Amino acid sequence: MRPQLNGGTLGGRRMLSVLEQRLVEREMELLSDADLVRWARAVIHQDDVAGSDPDIAELASLQFANPRLVEARTLLRGAVVRANPQFDLKAPTSQAHGRAAFVELCRRFLSDDLRPYELCRLVAPIERTFDYPDWLGDFFNHCDWCEPESTRSHLPGLVEYVTQFVATSSDVEP
Repeated sequence: MRPQLNGGTLGGRRMLSVLEQRLVEREMELLSDADLVRWARAVIHQDDVAGSDPDIAELASLQFANPRLVEARTLLRGAVVRANPQFDLKAPTSQAHGRAAFVELCRRFLSDDLRPYELCRLVAPIERTFDYPDWLGDFFNHCDWCEPESTRSHLPGLVEYVTQFVATSSDVEP
């Protein structure tokens, strides 16, 4: 798949570019700064347009142990703004992508590919990113007592809630 600097349209609805998708995912803390560097290193070799963006090039050059790694999000934001100055993190297209990414993580949780804490730690960043979106439902309360060592057997209510959440999110495209 070739990354696009500008999103296309699908069914008359604007789609996010790959740059915008990565920024949404980083703001939600689905991706780390190191994940962004890995992505930039891969994309710089796959796409002449993205690879020519100075912020993506600098992002790809960051070293994992270097304190400058914290600049990754800022560099990605610069590339997004340069490609689309009107990009809005709280826009419906951004929220739709964020919701789809979260639903996919919930599916991974249900198939035992994700620990409860790995899912629950994302609730607060999602709330901050999208200003407490309605689609997140009652995840905050179901994750309230989740600790890093929690297992699914400790949180049967969470498992049930995630099952219902995924079932009612069948309209969300992966």
